[in-house]
Amino acid sequence: MEELQEFEKDIVQWYLDNYPEIAESLRVQFSVAKLKTREFTSGAGSYLWFKMPKGVQPIEYPSDSSQLDGPMIQSLELEHGASVGLGFVGTGVIDYIEIWCHGGDYPPNRHPLDCQFLSKY
Repeated sequence: MEELQEFEKDIVQWYLDNYPEIAESLRVQFSVAKLKTREFTSGAGSYLWFKMPKGVQPIEYPSDSSQLDGPMIQSLELEHGASVGLGFVGTGVIDYIEIWCHGGDYPPNRHPLDCQFLSKY
């Protein structure tokens, strides 16, 4: 299985830094998660799908949704920026990271360069 790229590790770190009330639970899940698939979606963004071992302790995350808001991404390559969401299987187990571009100009087979992550909430 593939390893996370630096850009992806920075997104994980953003979640750890910006959700202190569940940071330790996130850290535990990310430490055992394996990247199953990295999918680029034709200029719209990308998905990182994770495989988790059985028996992982679910996270009681502070959201009514099955996805936690993540950072806004700014880059010279993205005219209107992009957003990030961390998706969970209904039981509170990490399932995916979704990155979606606001202008349809996400690079087709890589992540944007020289990014800044801005707080979303």
